[in-house]
Amino acid sequence: MSYSSHSVDQLGPPFRLSDEIIFLLPKNGSLTIRNQYYKLLLVLEGEADFEIKGLEGRHSLAKGDLLCAPPVEEHVYINPDVHQARPLHVLRLFYDPPDTGTPRPELDFGDYVRTHFRQVLHIPDAMDTRLHSLVREFREETETRRPGYRHRVRSICTSLTVESVRKSRPAPLASPEKEEGSGEQIVVAAKEYILKHYAQPLTLGEIAWQVGKGEEHLARLFKRHTGQSVFDTVREVRIDAAKTLLPNPAFSLTHIAERCGFNSLAFFSRSFKQITGLAPSQYRAHTLNAQPAPLRLEIS
Repeated sequence: MSYSSHSVDQLGPPFRLSDEIIFLLPKNGSLTIRNQYYKLLLVLEGEADFEIKGLEGRHSLAKGDLLCAPPVEEHVYINPDVHQARPLHVLRLFYDPPDTGTPRPELDFGDYVRTHFRQVLHIPDAMDTRLHSLVREFREETETRRPGYRHRVRSICTSLTVESVRKSRPAPLASPEKEEGSGEQIVVAAKEYILKHYAQPLTLGEIAWQVGKGEEHLARLFKRHTGQSVFDTVREVRIDAAKTLLPNPAFSLTHIAERCGFNSLAFFSRSFKQITGLAPSQYRAHTLNAQPAPLRLEIS
């Protein structure tokens, strides 16, 4: 069983489809998928073991992981839990780049995909503020579908692809303008901490201590660099996490509120509607009723 949402096709070559999907893995069972496309997977929620041609042995896949792969005969997701089924929620990009002969990865994006997805690439705990921001933009565009949304989604998918490839490359040396300790770097560090700990009770003092600054100093930096407060960011990250959990009908709203760091269902519902314009139950119904774009995948 699976649930698909935020699906967009007809993005133009080399993209075939982008979407989010929840696979429900049977207890102590597996799901085998065969497809002929290059693909990128970003795990938004859940965990499973997996086996894929191109990586020897069995590997673990968890929230925040990235997996990039060329066309493979079999990709097997395995639930090692003998007691209950497990959901695995991923954002997927599928590519079908034409073979242009001599590859020019910096001039042709299809060649870029072929070049950098030639081998299976698994990056644990890859989710950071950049990827998180792109996922948020992807959802906003696919939910609102304003004029030009396909062009915008294509741009976001391109950025997701490039950021994912760069995750496997050594980072360049920081420029003098962005040296460690600058205001921008402090804000990024605070955002990274929020992204990793949003499910826990957070205070301004705790976040400030983690980045080595005073509370008032951090609050001023946040306002200057983002235009919002620290706790506006905390709330947005928690709402984004709730958007990941809501399409799974097995999770109650109370359970989702607790997992996302809200201290009550009422506060969660009020915050969610303030940001999205929809109650959590309305958002769930909207995503579950969305029709996925067609893509030939063989599942066994």
